[in-house]
Amino acid sequence: MQLPPMPPRRGEDDSHLIPLINIVFLLLIFFMLAGALTRPDPFAVEPPASARAGESPGEALQILLNREGRLALDGQPLEMQALKTRLARAVEAAAEEGEGVTVHLRADRRVSSARLLDLTRQMQETGVERIFLLTLKARGETP
Repeated sequence: MQLPPMPPRRGEDDSHLIPLINIVFLLLIFFMLAGALTRPDPFAVEPPASARAGESPGEALQILLNREGRLALDGQPLEMQALKTRLARAVEAAAEEGEGVTVHLRADRRVSSARLLDLTRQMQETGVERIFLLTLKARGETP
């Protein structure tokens, strides 16, 4: 028995996969860069829930207050006296530009109200004009 001759074999050319590989690598690089835009917080903070939603100005100093009373300004842990010094400098710099200082305060939900009020009083003593307490939207609420 004689078999018909085999058709010529096409070369095993994988060059059609190169554009796909290039796109995958470009996407990988994009997501690696885009995912590293925010710094992690120096310690965990669970903000309280709020039924009311509102907007706050974009440019502001970020202050964290955890349940043990530790403080951080813009991701850097500080003691109270160092925080007051940095806030006073920021107020002076903003006054030269004719602006006020705004603070976004992320306090843990388990912090006592007395501790929170004490912190806000001390911030106001340094010259901070606006303090926004950042909260989470309560579940099950409609806007």
